[in-house]
Amino acid sequence: MKILISGATGLVGSALVRAFEHHDLMVLGRSLNKLNRLYGGRYETVTWHSLSDDIVAGCDVIINFAGANIADGRWSSKRQAEIIQSRVSTTEQLVLACVRLGDQAPRIINASAIGIYGIAGSLEMQQSTRFDETSKIPEPPTDFLSKVGIEWEGALSPGIQAGLSVVMCRFGVVLDRSGGMLKKLLPSFKMGLGAVLGTGQQPLSWVSLDDVVRAIEFIIEHPDCSGPVNIVSPGVVSQRDFAQALSRSLSRPRIMTLPGCVVKALFGQMGEELLLSGQHVVSQRLQDDGFVFNDSELADFLSRPSNH
Repeated sequence: MKILISGATGLVGSALVRAFEHHDLMVLGRSLNKLNRLYGGRYETVTWHSLSDDIVAGCDVIINFAGANIADGRWSSKRQAEIIQSRVSTTEQLVLACVRLGDQAPRIINASAIGIYGIAGSLEMQQSTRFDETSKIPEPPTDFLSKVGIEWEGALSPGIQAGLSVVMCRFGVVLDRSGGMLKKLLPSFKMGLGAVLGTGQQPLSWVSLDDVVRAIEFIIEHPDCSGPVNIVSPGVVSQRDFAQALSRSLSRPRIMTLPGCVVKALFGQMGEELLLSGQHVVSQRLQDDGFVFNDSELADFLSRPSNH
């Protein structure tokens, strides 16, 4: 199978490259030098500038996970524009190429995020209002993250309207020690400086990187799967539960509390939406189709030595 992967230098994209090395892979990115340094000689590399309809036509599946890091720095107006544009422009380029190909178009598996459902209340408040793939998307968006998700998935609309096979992978917080949130938190928690943020009641819908890779493999193996797919572990926890579980796994049982006002002062809007808010999301579609998450208990996942 010929698979094109964009975002192949990120946490999830690089894991997919490793997992799919037995396929005929092509990696797509902005910098040819960086791609060749990482993957040259093993896989075909191509830049967005040189991407053509002929290249797209030679693929069976496109996995598009391109996009600027959403947690890298405060959300200035300029940064917000970069976050949205880096997702929308790349998605549009791939989708329009596929639309031009018509029946010859590859299947599109595109990244999205559970932030599309909008900011919600505490985990306790959300027990009766969990979000699944049929949940209504806020229009207009209630916050920046929902705006990102709506515009990101909106870029897929021409492909959906043309009858192409399109999957929107709405990811929860992806956990792995090699990158993302867990890598950033481990040093402070190892020093005994872990903290509950705000009330700590905000829900954390998480998923292990291994389960993300398995879910993408599952989607590829099920060609009838299309539309939105939530990719989150069944074991949703509160931020307090997460902080306590991570501290215990590192034998650092005492944790501090960082008031919400301090989080907002330090991180601005990013802190308010990423750290003090969350969504209780369920992966109904995958589980209905028979997918089983290997990592459903946070404490068990964090206690593995490989995650320290």
